[in-house]
Amino acid sequence: MQQLEDLSRLIAQHTEADGIVETAIPRLSLVRMSKPTEPMQGVQQPALCLIAQGSKQVILADEIYDYGPARHLIASADLPITGQVLAASQAKPYLSLKLDLDMNALAALVMEVPIASSSASPSKSCGKALCLSRTDPKLMDAALRLVSLLDTPDDIPVMAPLIEREILYRLLRGDQAAKLRRMLMPE
Repeated sequence: MQQLEDLSRLIAQHTEADGIVETAIPRLSLVRMSKPTEPMQGVQQPALCLIAQGSKQVILADEIYDYGPARHLIASADLPITGQVLAASQAKPYLSLKLDLDMNALAALVMEVPIASSSASPSKSCGKALCLSRTDPKLMDAALRLVSLLDTPDDIPVMAPLIEREILYRLLRGDQAAKLRRMLMPE
């Protein structure tokens, strides 16, 4: 898939060393690891995590999520997780992006976006607070365009919010829509 190759190339271009790189785009960070990691514990905030290359395992309590390229994970709340990069090498590092979800923008968009028929049946890889899905080409395209803004920093203030809104829209039209809508419920 050309989009994955392009996304991998862009992430690699903007991550010179292993680790998490905060970008000039608000809420967007890029991750590069050139070897598998030991399990690392942390708190995952509501976010979209999309892998361009390599694979990862995330554990939440007794739920295990293994995912790789063209798959994305949605975390719906602040969660204590254990994450581990499983597939990575110097030649083919693990490359991913994480977009922290802007809950105010999501709430505003929920009011505008009708409930999709696909949201009635959540993904089989949906747990209590994490959901794993295949990344459709439209969502992948939006993610690719968001990361490509790093090459044109003058465009970020105007274009990044528009593309981020599109990403939220694509998520609200996908199989994780019901989970995203529940994130906004007071209970």
